[in-house]
Amino acid sequence: MKKLKLLLSLAIAISAIVALTISASASYKVSPWAEEAIGTAVGAGLIDRDDYLTDYTAPITRRDIAELLYDAYRNASDNYPYSGDFSFSDVDYYDYKISAIANLGIMTGTGPDTFSPDKYTTRQEMAKIITTFKAVLNEEELSLYDNDVSNFADSSAISDWARPYVSLASSQGILQGYENGTFRPTVNVSREQAISLVVRSANLKGSPQPRITSHYQEQVIKTKDTMNFTFSEPGNYTLYAVKTLPTTSYTYMKELGRCTESNIIPVYPYSFETCAIYYVFAERDGVFTKPVMIYTDSKIVVTSEDYFEPGLITVSWQPFRGMANSTVTVTEKRMTHHGESHLAENTPRKISIPSGNAVTFTGHPNKKYTVVISSTGFTAKKEIYTSGVYNDTSAIYNSWPENKDAAKKLMTTVTVPIWKLNSKGQKYSSKASITVHHLIADKVKLVFQEIYNGPEKFPIKDVGGFSWRNSSTSEHNCGTAIDINSNENYCIYSNGTVVGSFWKPGESPYSIRPYGDVVRAFEKYGFTWGGDSWSSTRDYMHFSYMGT
Repeated sequence: MKKLKLLLSLAIAISAIVALTISASASYKVSPWAEEAIGTAVGAGLIDRDDYLTDYTAPITRRDIAELLYDAYRNASDNYPYSGDFSFSDVDYYDYKISAIANLGIMTGTGPDTFSPDKYTTRQEMAKIITTFKAVLNEEELSLYDNDVSNFADSSAISDWARPYVSLASSQGILQGYENGTFRPTVNVSREQAISLVVRSANLKGSPQPRITSHYQEQVIKTKDTMNFTFSEPGNYTLYAVKTLPTTSYTYMKELGRCTESNIIPVYPYSFETCAIYYVFAERDGVFTKPVMIYTDSKIVVTSEDYFEPGLITVSWQPFRGMANSTVTVTEKRMTHHGESHLAENTPRKISIPSGNAVTFTGHPNKKYTVVISSTGFTAKKEIYTSGVYNDTSAIYNSWPENKDAAKKLMTTVTVPIWKLNSKGQKYSSKASITVHHLIADKVKLVFQEIYNGPEKFPIKDVGGFSWRNSSTSEHNCGTAIDINSNENYCIYSNGTVVGSFWKPGESPYSIRPYGDVVRAFEKYGFTWGGDSWSSTRDYMHFSYMGT
């Protein structure tokens, strides 16, 4: 029997106790044209369990070719090739298959006492190996009388020593050229090409390859759920899983369950790790099913920073396999003394992302944004903070007026566009004049232009700037504070004094919304809103450039 069948019972017993280390990184990649040959090789025992999950499209080493030829010879002839006295300085004693294949004359060394087991094999080298293998297997003389390779467009690139082997392999239909008529003699042979050549040359007929019929291929599964793996026909199966991502130093094969004369194996909750990718395959009488790839409890990993300057903010995330369209909800919160009390005023923004892995939105100064990304039953939350707008106020502080006359010399009057309400509640365009410190006049005009252009078309009934008051610290004395709609946006001082009648955002059109156009425009240019920025007084009409 083949090596795999001789060791099968022992291997299963071991895997039932511990996880087996099989490779540093498991993968399964096969070209469609090679699937049948690899299935035959699996059924014939040329591929053992520990080497099953691999990239068959990658180049194959001389060691692996020798082992493949040994197992194929053993399967086809039912004889164990004798290793003889062959030994190579670069081959360990347990690589008896290399010595056996060399003893048969199928492969030779690359030097007097070297085999170069890790070296790849070119197509012209493979032509010599595979024609020799077929002759030895069939106990025939190797016919090397014809070295005509003119049927290949790149025949001049084929080495002289290789021409008779390439000609023979081509005439036997074992090793053909490419669709464009070339042979590409110096191109390395892939693992799937080598397997196909050996299967074809040895005329191997393996046991039928069973199939996993449950529909888990490339599906995202939840680890808390029970899974039922079903097979194409009843039998004695052992089900295995190999985690391929996240990558680690070693990849382990884990036994998931067994069944006897049945075609179903249940896999119980939490048999898989979360946020991972697995290959799952079953073994029946030494023959493996084609593996299926599954994804477990994937999560959305947000890769953005935590802090941003005001302006456009882009939040990105790493998508997972099977991730469908995303819905992103952005909730804004004012990072001020009483900002939490106004959270309800900010309607969350919902953004649909049909494809891609990023969303961009406008971030306003001194805010906290909670970004929730939802897709395929998974969610991720990211909290982002924006900084405030810094204004250099040193020139204003240095010229702080000591009296009203000194203050007037620092003032200028600006005219700004505003919206008003008529007696029918209809908005109409108008203008207002405001006296402010000359150093902030341009910013004040920008602020009111943005309010005017905003979607609210916020109506302004009254607006005031410079006004000399008894308090030496009042910014109205310096022309750096502005009050809007004073009656509908009252001020409640810490001592209980109230100036104005009410503050009813959402009810009165004149009351300023915490997340509306007025507050946004002023804060964009570095003003502080008195509505929630101080620990005691709440002055909803008030915007100050110096923050007081």
